[in-house]
Amino acid sequence: MEAKARWGKGIIYQIQFSPDNTVFAVASSVGIWIYDTETYKEIALLTEHTDVVRSLAFSPDGKTLASGNTVVHLWEAISGQHQKTLKGHTSVVTSLAFGPDGKTLAGSSDTTVCIWDINSEQLKKRIDCPGYPVSIAFNSDGRMLATGEKNRQQGGSIQLWDVTTGQHRKTLMSDTEWIPDISVVFSPDGTALGGSWNNAIHLWNANTGETLKELEDVGRVISIAFSSDNTLLASAGNEINLWNATTGQHWETFRRSAEYVAFNPDCTVLASGDNYDGVSLWDVNTGQKIKAITEHFGSVDSVTFSSDGATVAAGSFNGIHLWDTATGIPQETSLTYNVDSIAFSPDSVTLAWGYYDGFICLWDTATGQAYKTLKGHTDSDSDHKEVASLAFSPDGTKFASGSWDNTIRLWDVNTGTHLKTLTGHTSLVNSIAFSPDSATLASGSQDETIRLWKLDTGEHIKTFIGHTKDVHSVVFSSDGKMLASGGHDNTIRLWDAVTGQQLNVLVGHTDSVNSIAFSPDGQILASGSDDHTIRLWNVRSGEPLHTLNGHTAWVFSVAFDPKGKFIASGSYDGTVLLWDVPIENDAISNN
Repeated sequence: MEAKARWGKGIIYQIQFSPDNTVFAVASSVGIWIYDTETYKEIALLTEHTDVVRSLAFSPDGKTLASGNTVVHLWEAISGQHQKTLKGHTSVVTSLAFGPDGKTLAGSSDTTVCIWDINSEQLKKRIDCPGYPVSIAFNSDGRMLATGEKNRQQGGSIQLWDVTTGQHRKTLMSDTEWIPDISVVFSPDGTALGGSWNNAIHLWNANTGETLKELEDVGRVISIAFSSDNTLLASAGNEINLWNATTGQHWETFRRSAEYVAFNPDCTVLASGDNYDGVSLWDVNTGQKIKAITEHFGSVDSVTFSSDGATVAAGSFNGIHLWDTATGIPQETSLTYNVDSIAFSPDSVTLAWGYYDGFICLWDTATGQAYKTLKGHTDSDSDHKEVASLAFSPDGTKFASGSWDNTIRLWDVNTGTHLKTLTGHTSLVNSIAFSPDSATLASGSQDETIRLWKLDTGEHIKTFIGHTKDVHSVVFSSDGKMLASGGHDNTIRLWDAVTGQQLNVLVGHTDSVNSIAFSPDGQILASGSDDHTIRLWNVRSGEPLHTLNGHTAWVFSVAFDPKGKFIASGSYDGTVLLWDVPIENDAISNN
């Protein structure tokens, strides 16, 4: 059974613009998203891969898109139509590169580089590398391939290979000691090869491997980039530096750390991205910062310009971000935090998402748009601010959040005002639930206990003990007589909510049970697990009813809508899926 709706783009690993600037592709944990560059609207979601997509590459003519996981898929870039499947690797393909004629494709995985003929789909050569290729690049005529490699002893090397024969041509750099960052890139005209190595940058003749320049003592270098006219070389690391790519003369230093750099097409602007302060735009000629773009969350994992230079894009763990290069105004932002908790409001109008960094976001279920953000547990002194659980009171007036800062916080739904903090758990609070009369709150914790609280006073009422590991989820039945809990011991337990007596233990998940939810009539229990599945159970008998498959990572949260027609599930894969309930409750009640 497939989900009927999807919110969120998944965890973002890479963004690539097509050479003709008509589309851009996004590699994510749920597939490949294709966007129109004029409207920034989604054209397609490509889901042929069965796991996260780590690498992308457009052919030089922009007509073909390659994507890599354990296999490589080829797609028609505009329509997203699947064309071919290339096999040869047995583990995740982390880098892809087309040859300059577009007929050859190389992909790296573990200690292997595979080279395919695109037209015949044949594996032409398999190169066994001495280390793990972390970057690969063709020279301009496609006859040479460079690899930047890490070895098993944490050293590394930069190698040149003959593409036609697969034979090793030359070792440019090699060391068995720790090499934190290795990057290789050919100049756009293919005459030079640049490589970062410890605190130095090396330039070689791309055809002979002869050393052209050695730029030493430049500090940590994480990545390098040539300008499109071959005149400049930029390095990102503890600071950003510009060099004359021909003479090696130092051009400019930008006093800013960065992990990624990219030139715009006319070589007048340099973009840098880092893990703390977002994306910065720099004037190449003056060295002055043009714009600091900080309107996004999470570390920057890639930065690139569109082929016309009008748009700068950044991909991060938490989303896709596009800005107008000239103004820095956001053109599109699609936040894709790993979703740790979700909850419907009693009237089904609002869906709340809780995130790892303490923020809480409220979404309109009709439009799919976010309309309010609560700073949640962000002011906590704890290092763990993750909002692990959310719940609306049945009367719709209050909103509660349970966090890894060991506390539970109550909020006013309409104003977002913080009302009260409940303390007492001795470890992380993983789950909370209101009783049907809105008078009592249940909480489950890493301390292996379930606690009941009186909301008007914040008084602790009772403690339930039974789970043998962390309690990850608690929920009341609709009549308030039963309490269910799911835990790291892979079990779901049913309790008498008044006496605390354990009534039943449901077994079936093969990994930790992170979230559970009763249907409104109390007949069905839904559970989400680290085994990537959502399971449905008959509450009366404890028998399994159905398994929902669709997420590609841990399922952190599940919720029924108030009418019992839909189930929403939130996952570490960065998405929320909406499902039709596949079981008639009348059939259950007659069993």
